[in-house]
Amino acid sequence: MDKFKKVIHNNQPAIRFYDNHAYCQRFLCRNDLFKPYLQPKWEWDMHPNLNINGENVNIVFESAVETYILFESEDLQKQIYDWIQNNDLGTPDYWKKLASPILNKLKSDNILLIKEGLSDLKQWVDNYNKEYVDDSKDSVDLTIFEYDFDNWEEGDLWSNSLFDRLLEKHKDKLNEVDLLNLIGALFNKNDEYADCKATYIAMNYLLEKRTHTIEFSIVEATLHALNGHEPGHRFFERSLLDRLVDDIFPTFSVDSILTLLEGSHPDNIRGEHYGGHGDNFISLAHIAMNNKPNEQQRKRLTELIKRFEN
Repeated sequence: MDKFKKVIHNNQPAIRFYDNHAYCQRFLCRNDLFKPYLQPKWEWDMHPNLNINGENVNIVFESAVETYILFESEDLQKQIYDWIQNNDLGTPDYWKKLASPILNKLKSDNILLIKEGLSDLKQWVDNYNKEYVDDSKDSVDLTIFEYDFDNWEEGDLWSNSLFDRLLEKHKDKLNEVDLLNLIGALFNKNDEYADCKATYIAMNYLLEKRTHTIEFSIVEATLHALNGHEPGHRFFERSLLDRLVDDIFPTFSVDSILTLLEGSHPDNIRGEHYGGHGDNFISLAHIAMNNKPNEQQRKRLTELIKRFEN
């Protein structure tokens, strides 16, 4: 599906943004016509209607990943659409061009090149995201890595990607460093953590040879991915975070669970965000309490439960 498309929506000329609202917001902030009205951290729900060159422009949210910009005239629609195309910002071709050396390595049958590609991918995402802290630059578009969205439903994991196939084919040849590079790239703070099935698969592969270091690495990746992003990721009840909180984190040691809880945003710990569909990490504290914590650990868990359940 095209990230940008010129369409008719609600009987009006429109441009469809197939991405999250924050991405659409930052993108429009670059345009000279929208810039006087918008700020990079502008709240969408506060100002859905704009007046651009004397013309009403409405913003409509169809879903968490589908935003429409509605115009009164085809002229302004064409002007904005041409600007998108001419600037080549955030389009799949733009990202494929940037990532082509990495894509070529990951598609190779040579395991050494694949390992190198995973390392390059992690470094590329890290370096790119260092310039992303002010929300003025687009996050890395992971959809170029051949995800199948034809059968995807909102809230499901992104699957059937190049990464899924790579893990299935080369599982026995990828070591801890390789898997952590993949997790670090996919489960990263780039606008929002990506709901990639490959992240979940790679974490399970890592935990087949579980150590405290491996558990801590997964906790560290989770905290990094959620840093600065609003809570409520369990809203759809089948997201990546659902699977981590329901399937993976309960198997962790008391020490690892405490590290996760004490490093998380309060709203990740509570279950209140989005009408009770928050991240509810606090459930892990009760699991840890039944896992023979020492006296000091029990005290820390008790304090967390008291703080976030009262």
